[in-house]
Amino acid sequence: MRTSLVLSLGVWVLLAAACGSTPTAPSPPAFPVPVGPRTGNWAGTMTDATNGQGRLSVVLLDTPIAGESVLTGTWTAAFPNAARNASGDVSGSIGAGGAVRLFLTRRPALTCTNGAGTLAAGSFFGEVLSLTGTAIAGDYTYVDCSASVPGTLTLTKQ
Repeated sequence: MRTSLVLSLGVWVLLAAACGSTPTAPSPPAFPVPVGPRTGNWAGTMTDATNGQGRLSVVLLDTPIAGESVLTGTWTAAFPNAARNASGDVSGSIGAGGAVRLFLTRRPALTCTNGAGTLAAGSFFGEVLSLTGTAIAGDYTYVDCSASVPGTLTLTKQ
């Protein structure tokens, strides 16, 4: 009888302590998230017939996954005509062979009055860029409310 009383009392003490404690936030995983060599700041130029030549700044996070690098981050473009300046989100990947896909999505997207919508207006899409050492270069397509035009970009890791 005495043993069960002591045991019951112990359970109540534990329950009271558990109920009275403040919940804690989940802890981060015990393993580090891999970071690839392209993580960091990149800067360079971009040129197309609609925007002219501008300066491009990109902050990339390179996460290696299954033999490829998944790219995320932010970008800012500054052109001589300040009305053309833009910024937004980066997404893309680098395949095992070094082929780069880089999508610079404007946030917020341009609001088109011609029915073209807002999904990707004002964004830059680089489907087949090359990676050589610390440089990314190649052709992109700029999409706005009225058309899409080809351009070229060059970025160097800072």
